[in-house]
Amino acid sequence: MSTRRPSSSDDPPPPPPSQPSADDDDWNPDATPYIEGYDAPDRSSSGPLVGTGVPPVVAVVVTRDGGSNLAAALESLGRQEYANLSTLVVDAGSAEDPTPIVAAAMPSAFVRRTTASTFVEATNEAIGSVEGAAFFLLCHDDVELRPGAVQALVEEAFRSNAGIVGAKLVESDRLDRLQSLGWFVDKFGFPWSIVDAGEMDQAQHDAVREVFVVSTAAMLVRCDLFADLGGLNPQMGGGGEALDLCWRARIAGARTVVMPAAVAAHRGDAALGDEVPSRRLALRHQARAVLTNYTPLHLLRVLPQSLLLAFIDFWFSVVRGRFEAAVDVSAAIGWNIAHLPAVIRDRGRVKRLRRADDDEIRAQQIRGSAWIRSVVQSLRSDGDRSISEAFAARARGLQGAGDYSGYWTVAAAFGIALVWLVGSRGLISGGVPVVREFTPIGSSIELLREWWTGWRSTGLGTSSAAPSSLGLLGGLAGVSLGSTGLVRTLLVLLPLLLGPLGAWRLLRAASPPARTAASVAYFVNPLPFNAIAEGRLQALVLYGLAPWVLARLCRVAGLIQGDDAVPVARGREVRGLALLVALGATFAPITAVVTLAFALLVAALAGGREAGRGAVGRVLAVAGVSVLVAALVHLPWTLSLLSGSNRWQLLVGASPSRLAPSSLREALVFATGPHGGWFSVGLLAVGVVPLLTANGRRFRWSLLAAALVVMSWVGVVAAARLAPSIPLPSTELLLVPAALGLALGAGAAVSAFERDVVGAGFGLGQIVSVLGGLGLVIASLPLTLDMVNGRWLAPRSDLDVAVSSLRGKALPKDRVLWLGDGDVLGAQGWSLGGGANFVLTDGPDTSLASWWPQAAGPAERRVASILAEAARGERVRLGHDLAAFSVRYVVVAERLAPLPYGNRVIALNSPLRTRLAEQIDLDIVDAAPGITVYENPLVRPIRATATQGGESRPALVDSARPTAFTGPVRDGETLSVATALDGTWSLEVDGRDVPLRRAGWSSTARIEDSGTATLARTTPIATTALHLVQLALLVALIWFQRRRSDAPVEPRRHRTVAS
Repeated sequence: MSTRRPSSSDDPPPPPPSQPSADDDDWNPDATPYIEGYDAPDRSSSGPLVGTGVPPVVAVVVTRDGGSNLAAALESLGRQEYANLSTLVVDAGSAEDPTPIVAAAMPSAFVRRTTASTFVEATNEAIGSVEGAAFFLLCHDDVELRPGAVQALVEEAFRSNAGIVGAKLVESDRLDRLQSLGWFVDKFGFPWSIVDAGEMDQAQHDAVREVFVVSTAAMLVRCDLFADLGGLNPQMGGGGEALDLCWRARIAGARTVVMPAAVAAHRGDAALGDEVPSRRLALRHQARAVLTNYTPLHLLRVLPQSLLLAFIDFWFSVVRGRFEAAVDVSAAIGWNIAHLPAVIRDRGRVKRLRRADDDEIRAQQIRGSAWIRSVVQSLRSDGDRSISEAFAARARGLQGAGDYSGYWTVAAAFGIALVWLVGSRGLISGGVPVVREFTPIGSSIELLREWWTGWRSTGLGTSSAAPSSLGLLGGLAGVSLGSTGLVRTLLVLLPLLLGPLGAWRLLRAASPPARTAASVAYFVNPLPFNAIAEGRLQALVLYGLAPWVLARLCRVAGLIQGDDAVPVARGREVRGLALLVALGATFAPITAVVTLAFALLVAALAGGREAGRGAVGRVLAVAGVSVLVAALVHLPWTLSLLSGSNRWQLLVGASPSRLAPSSLREALVFATGPHGGWFSVGLLAVGVVPLLTANGRRFRWSLLAAALVVMSWVGVVAAARLAPSIPLPSTELLLVPAALGLALGAGAAVSAFERDVVGAGFGLGQIVSVLGGLGLVIASLPLTLDMVNGRWLAPRSDLDVAVSSLRGKALPKDRVLWLGDGDVLGAQGWSLGGGANFVLTDGPDTSLASWWPQAAGPAERRVASILAEAARGERVRLGHDLAAFSVRYVVVAERLAPLPYGNRVIALNSPLRTRLAEQIDLDIVDAAPGITVYENPLVRPIRATATQGGESRPALVDSARPTAFTGPVRDGETLSVATALDGTWSLEVDGRDVPLRRAGWSSTARIEDSGTATLARTTPIATTALHLVQLALLVALIWFQRRRSDAPVEPRRHRTVAS
């Protein structure tokens, strides 16, 4: 496009100005000032200068639909007294031609219209046509320069031998408020602002200083330097161009300074930009600058540290539910990986212009880490931001004043992360053992198919809604490219971080030290580590989500936040709580029961306050509706669970077992496994402190904490009295409320110390507070030793290893019958009485699908009857009887792990244990210590057998999918199917229907014509419809929860009572 004056097109173009010479009266002999370390080539040109006099400055104003802002910017340039200033307005795709606006505001300016879409592209395209200028003054179209600004910038460029000079930016509507005086950066490219946003300008920053980055809103840059640097980087547009340009200028040996005498009012609402969120842009630009501008050796030092920070930021964002923040981090990394070829090209250009090594660059960067400083500053003022948001907030100067209490939170967060990483290193690298509920996930495709079709492969097969966990884990495994081991490891280990983070957010109204105490007390509790050592997945899930559930309920009641809390939107709380309950119930259905129990406790305490009128109804209504919505989210599994005869077993997550639950004494010190003991008395001590020292709402916190602890202890006592006649949850599951109550008590103790003890006369409060602090320290000591193991004392081997020898022998279609105590088997099954259970699996591998079995059908009841008769000595040919069910192996498990890793023996409590050795058609085979394996030589094919004239052969051996089987059949054969079929199955021979007849638990068919038989299942329309409803409801919940569109409830009208 051409460059023209904004006057009439009939005006002749202006004559080109002559090249300045030493004869000019105003000529400065150092028109091209020397910059230390930078030797610019001679760029004298016979082309025209844009402007007259010396040294010429060309102000480049990039605009898009600038309107009145553009006019004001040009008028401010017109008021400059600098004699040799020319103005070039670059239009980057405005809807209307800006020429009339330019003509009215500054008739002497030139206009260049381009098709560029960004500030960077427009600037590079326009400047490429300018010759002979000494300086470019880059300006946004929403900047107004104060009088004398250009003169001050040019003078400082000469005085400081600077290649880039930035102006002092102030807010346009409040000229006494500072906006920017440049930034420092750390080695990761994170910015550190010199001023706080909105800081009053009292000349406190009016000294000229060298900085690392200045804004392109008002930036003076040497023309020859700009040309040697190749202009602005097109891939760093949207905010990163300033960091990239100034960093490369440093590499070339040039300096960047800020000149506070040059003042510019900046609105900050220019239309140019990128559609990608600014935070994502900032992260990807910082990473791009690091990848481009360091030498290879220095990059090897910085890059691993940068990736570690990104990893921490990503997972902190995930566990806090800030999924957009996590996406921003991963998108920044992915963008840079996708643009590696461009990075390599840019590195080559940087290498050619390098005059300063990395040590010199590092000397100009801030020591330490802007990352840590930003986290500390953000935690002082707002604990709800993610780490990256803290960076951005600090870079913009949005932190608030505060004391150094935020350092406690930072130290605790890093300490918890370090202990978690060191203590879990063996599980991260070697995988989680197959112990109790830590069953393998299985194939992602098979999980998704079983969830969607509603055909359960557990037992002998049945049409029954599959748990939602199969769909969720199948999807996650697919996203992780089939890495089910990674998904399983994260499922076990992430609750260790999610729980303490929830405890920290639970006390949102408390000080950082109080919130930190609650988080630490929750983390050092032995409960989650015993859950890992004992294979209690449901306890871990509840441990991770319980603080978040309680926080939602307390927020509705105003119990934690206090009477002066801002009223909340109930619809938003219902949706948020429903999503939490639905997530917890995916793996631990008892989450719904715990939520209702929490609601009763919170309602009872909230209703006892004068300010709590109406809180009881609100809390119970929110909890009840949330549980109902969560149940709808789990359709159709909810219907299957509630209608099955084993609904209690599935709801509480317990299998019939003869093992006595932990005693109350063991529960008091959380000694339910290898962790815990008398050191945990320290947690009880710190939990008692607020009952003796707290006042006001802090005392209510301590009452809630005590109620949670008592609720757990009552559950443990009840389990001991009712077992084994009624299966109840594991002790670890029952103790989750107690662990949360002690953590809440620790936070209340610190808050009471700050508000009620400090400043009071010496007495009981000071003594018990000190004892409580010592108790928390004592309770933390065992964890420092337990983490050395690297596996939290989980077994180093498991039943999966014990049966590995069978994988080479068993065909995928051979069934395995597992026998053992209900607390030993890696899956829930069906009871044989006396705590003994049996499980049927296809092949020797258990999977998550078998943890939530369907209610026993005719086939399972027939197997139980045969085993009971064998236990009574009425059967001696058990192999023949089990062959009808295609059982090839019988495995008796009596240890959680084989020797020498599983020393605890949990013997099968049934005469069947000895009767198996008496069977004449079962052969015992060698196996790992801890299990006993019998092989059935009479096994039949798992799917079907074709019989004719007394001879049998395998049939339907080809399988396109688990619900479709084919194979040749002959006229006159009888087809026997060893699967519990129902009306959803059909048999065809060459397209002709063949009726299936029930024969007890199995099915048979008479073949009239030879051909290819196909046995297939059709997914019921009702199942598909319910899944569609489930997905639609889930999407709607997430969508409306993210919109934050609920109107707040009416504020309370009673007077606030100070606590």
